[in-house]
Amino acid sequence: MNQPVMKCTLTGFAAIGTYYLGVNAFTALRGFYKYCFAYRLNLQKRYGGGWALVTGASDGIGKQYCHELARSGFNIILMARDQAKCDEAAKELRD
Repeated sequence: MNQPVMKCTLTGFAAIGTYYLGVNAFTALRGFYKYCFAYRLNLQKRYGGGWALVTGASDGIGKQYCHELARSGFNIILMARDQAKCDEAAKELRD
């Protein structure tokens, strides 16, 4: 291959890589902003009512949902397979 063709090909790949990197960086920054700096939704207004039923409330994601819903002012019904863990999670939410 001669030098001008090689240089043009390399420049083309660099442009594609820069575009790909830019799109992914923008997407990551938009997600970071959304989850760190964006305003909180008013769940009471959006969904109405004051009650929420959360399954798997003793561990993991279900437990975090309970904390967020309690912080938003919902009354929560906890459901879990292990009664002892469910009681512990309820005590933690009351405090």
